[in-house]
Amino acid sequence: LTLIVVTHDSAVARRAHRRLRLEKGSVREI
Repeated sequence: LTLIVVTHDSAVARRAHRRLRLEKGSVREI
């Protein structure tokens, strides 16, 4: 269970990081 939770957290963190990057990029473009 611990390994699954860790991998899930890392995946969520990657998605969140990507989202923040896209948001920052869009804001910069505007």
